[in-house]
Amino acid sequence: MLTDRTRDMRPTRWAWMVPVLLVLAALACSVHVTTAHFENVRLYREPDRASTAARAFDSDETIYCLADLKEAKGVSAVRAEWVLLPQQTPAAPQVIATQKQDARDGLVIFAATPPADGWPPGSYRVELYVDDYRTATLDFVIRG
Repeated sequence: MLTDRTRDMRPTRWAWMVPVLLVLAALACSVHVTTAHFENVRLYREPDRASTAARAFDSDETIYCLADLKEAKGVSAVRAEWVLLPQQTPAAPQVIATQKQDARDGLVIFAATPPADGWPPGSYRVELYVDDYRTATLDFVIRG
């Protein structure tokens, strides 16, 4: 027969939850959530704001994407992916070019030079990422 003293010394069946809860708490503390994002995304033929924004380009043009990075806490890893959209639906989009850089709040400029054979004609999208989270997109066209 168990006395009150031996009953208090035996582990309860819920004791395994303590280490599990400690591990979950540690993982929750290591999760990185960012509020940083891009706003005012626009495309240009020149890397400045003085030229006129464009949404259609020739196959031999360098395309500049200017965007405002907002709410970055210090330096953030940002990237632009230039994606050729499929002409027909079961096909997948194709990433043609990628630029990566570290940036702080303010203007960020990405430049996509044409591939060796020029940009293939078609519909495109530039996708902007902050810390691997897509925060903005903008569609454009390469004329044939």
